Amino acid sequence: MSYPARFSSSGRRVVVGLTVLVMVASGVSGCGAGGGASGGSTVPALEGASGSASAGVTSSDDGSSVEASADASAVATGLTADSLSDPEAEYAVASIPEGLDATQSEVLSAFVAYDRASWKAVRDMDGTGEVEAAATGQELADFTKGYQDQEAEGQHIEGSSSVEVLAVDLMPDNITASVGVCNDQTKAKVVSASGADQTPEDILHRFPITFILTREGSGWKVASSSQEGPDQC
Repeated sequence: MSYPARFSSSGRRVVVGLTVLVMVASGVSGCGAGGGASGGSTVPALEGASGSASAGVTSSDDGSSVEASADASAVATGLTADSLSDPEAEYAVASIPEGLDATQSEVLSAFVAYDRASWKAVRDMDGTGEVEAAATGQELADFTKGYQDQEAEGQHIEGSSSVEVLAVDLMPDNITASVGVCNDQTKAKVVSASGADQTPEDILHRFPITFILTREGSGWKVASSSQEGPDQC
């Protein structure tokens, strides 16, 4: 069967958006140390987030850097690994990059909204409405196909999900962004309707994944993703 894209091996995952992926400014390389999840279950509002995409740091007329102002914007958003986690759903953001500006924080918040929604969908099997609000294009099509296959088999996911966010990059076109993560699938399992463990061995690993997001209106949605081999992060 085809598992939903957020819970699959590299062999099952559909690699899409290759034309966009070659534009990614920085690759996924290694995982930082992760901590336990705690805190609220709602992604906080992005105070001070810009209404249009920005490449982040710019320069003043006299050539001086305004990195301090970008850092201040990141602080204003209030995003932390704990605040993005959802203990009730057993969904943890183990770490996020430091020094994100307001637009990068907006992208990160949109990615987590999708990743958390997709986890809850395959765990609770009560519909894909939240995923549809956070994803578009090939990513949404792939997830929906996997969800429907899992539903037809009478399966659901149990356990916990953890993700380390390694990089958040904005593309020069100002309407595309990438989020590089390390997705830990080692504490989750596929369970049949009767409660039997049906987890394939090849998905019980940590996978580096790059997600591509596109700006739609005033927000961002996950449009595609590509996954590398197991335990490379």
